Amino acid sequence: MAGRMLVFLTAAMVATGCGVVPDEQEPDVETIRGTVIYLERIALPPGAEVKVELQDVSRADAPAVVLASTRFEANGAPPYPFELTYDPADIDERMSYALRAMISLGDELLFTTDTRHFAFASDEHEIRVRSTNETPAGDDAATSALTGRDWTLTTLEGEDVAPLPDGRRPYLHFEADRVHGFAGCNRLTGGYRAEGTRLEFSQLAMTRMACAEGMDLEQRFGNALERVTGYELAGDRLVLSDGGEEPLAVFDSGN
Repeated sequence: MAGRMLVFLTAAMVATGCGVVPDEQEPDVETIRGTVIYLERIALPPGAEVKVELQDVSRADAPAVVLASTRFEANGAPPYPFELTYDPADIDERMSYALRAMISLGDELLFTTDTRHFAFASDEHEIRVRSTNETPAGDDAATSALTGRDWTLTTLEGEDVAPLPDGRRPYLHFEADRVHGFAGCNRLTGGYRAEGTRLEFSQLAMTRMACAEGMDLEQRFGNALERVTGYELAGDRLVLSDGGEEPLAVFDSGN
């Protein structure tokens, strides 16, 4: 009788879930570790924050896609150690991935990476960021804050720019003396020169694909870039102008 009672009680406990502790599966994540550093002898204001992103930078005709990020307060002087966790299921060995680091105070960007730092090149990373207010020697003086970011087009000649059906938007990416990006259908590349608040593009060229969507936007965008004579930069907002009262194009580099 006692044996039958024990079997009955055990079956009842299983049926009701009593006494059964399911195994909790830990999420499958990997961690990227490193430090963020800048070389300028500048003390950060109280409340400044460091942000590190893991980005998919595979597509030359689209802005980087953020796969993971971490944000923390910048206490004391650099270097600032970080740990960034990500889902390895998001990683495709055929693609390219980079780390981007920024230091901000509220909406104001103080420091950012201006060169590409590949995410899986080493086990420990040292990411150098550069002041957006730094004045380097030579022609780099006016362009230090422009470079190293994807500037996504948000407004063109006073009209909001909606994403294309595939979710993409035109964007620009400035390097030391070159600019490349996506115009709405085709990739673009060319030269530019920035001095003070003046900005001019030169020898802009595009690939020659035909698209069902984005061709009209691309033509307007290309025409606007050819008329640019100046720019204004405030944090994550870039405004291009031709000297008139209204801006030609407005871009955003925030994520």
